[in-house]
Amino acid sequence: MTELLNTRANYVLTESNGNAAIIRSAAMPVRSTPTPVGHLLPPLNLRINLNGQAGVMILRWNRVAKALSYFVQCADATTDERVWTDLKTISNRKLILTDMEIGKMYAFRVASIGGSTGQSLWCPEVLRMAA
Repeated sequence: MTELLNTRANYVLTESNGNAAIIRSAAMPVRSTPTPVGHLLPPLNLRINLNGQAGVMILRWNRVAKALSYFVQCADATTDERVWTDLKTISNRKLILTDMEIGKMYAFRVASIGGSTGQSLWCPEVLRMAA
């Protein structure tokens, strides 16, 4: 049965050349037209936790709808002007950093990747001292 339906669907798709009226006349569903994602929001609720291991910091943030990945940067927070260093581009919302300098204050920020602009604005920076 499934094979017959797939054969019919392929025939209708080929013969209709994408014409929605012809597809509907064959009692087949019409796919909606994809819409562009637009501008992505920056991630919210960036938080940095320590897990009790020396030099380990765990970054987490909220999911951004339609984001393909996230871009994470770090800076020395003891200077007046931030010099941001690229840490990683990841698809999940958690990054574990090891070998962080104990007693040093760090600044972190995250941006969403995807959408029509490629990258969102940065989330507000969050400061945390490595322990």
